[in-house]
Amino acid sequence: MNRQKWLGPLLFDYADVATKEKWKLIARVMMLNAIAVPVLSIISYLVLDEKLNLISAYPQFFYPLSRFFEFFESSALQPAVMEELFYRTAVWFFTVNTIKFYSRNKDLTSLFLWLAIIIPSAYWAIVSHPIAPPVFFAGITWGWLVAKTKSWWPAVISHVLSNTFIFFIAKVLNLIAPQFLKNL
Repeated sequence: MNRQKWLGPLLFDYADVATKEKWKLIARVMMLNAIAVPVLSIISYLVLDEKLNLISAYPQFFYPLSRFFEFFESSALQPAVMEELFYRTAVWFFTVNTIKFYSRNKDLTSLFLWLAIIIPSAYWAIVSHPIAPPVFFAGITWGWLVAKTKSWWPAVISHVLSNTFIFFIAKVLNLIAPQFLKNL
């Protein structure tokens, strides 16, 4: 029996142990981000006095449910693929090819690997200014996921799921506390 299943552009063996481990890591990153990103957003808003004008900065997250597929393509799938492939490709390259960097007989590979994770995450967080701390944190977790799995697709899946989760959280917030969203 053929155990391969099709998931978008990914063809993989879902019963493969390595693939199961990658899905477990995706779940861990998702749980960590589900806790840390809202906390960091609140800290940014309250402690760092960031002005989170989310509605004007990220209107696509507040599209009505009828525009979900438009949101999904433009704000979940495309950014995830672009960011993970272009900004975290260096991490993937380091880990897949196990490039070693030495200076005075010291292995600097870990340092370069973490720089390859931190620098693109910091850049993207700065570009996403109103929500820089949570974006930076999420970028670090996705970079770690690339390094740990030695594959780019777990980070893309996690990124897509995270953005989609935020879309639905905005819908729930709009139902239970519409005044809160208007005050942002």
